[in-house]
Amino acid sequence: MAKGDVFSGNDVTLWVNDPATPAGSPVFVGGQSETKFKTSTETIEVTRKKPIGGPVWKEFLPGAQEWELDNDAFWVQDDEGITLLNTAKRTGTPVIIQWRQPDGKMKEGTAIITELSEESPMDDGYSMSMSLQGTGAYDIKDIPKK
Repeated sequence: MAKGDVFSGNDVTLWVNDPATPAGSPVFVGGQSETKFKTSTETIEVTRKKPIGGPVWKEFLPGAQEWELDNDAFWVQDDEGITLLNTAKRTGTPVIIQWRQPDGKMKEGTAIITELSEESPMDDGYSMSMSLQGTGAYDIKDIPKK
């Protein structure tokens, strides 16, 4: 990709690895339809009194930061990534996630699965939704070459 190029959301993918085997190979999470990576910063209010006359504007300092990831996917039978996430949710085990982009970069961090739901509508594919809460900072890295 050249600098300034745009790319399709189809080319951004979620991968997962079991933290018990950090040297292991991350696996693709099958069936992905939409994934959202979000970051936020808490604010600390430090508004102080001003001399008489004029409005008082609230003032803030940056506080703690956090990140989370939401993923929607169609259920893929016996998919290794989905199985790993399902097991991690049941056992309360954190996972290492990778949010891979086509520019060769990825965001990587440890997350706890806070929600996992499955849906079986009559007029659509069997699907799942999950929310992952990052714990600690995420890193921006180059995607390892195969």
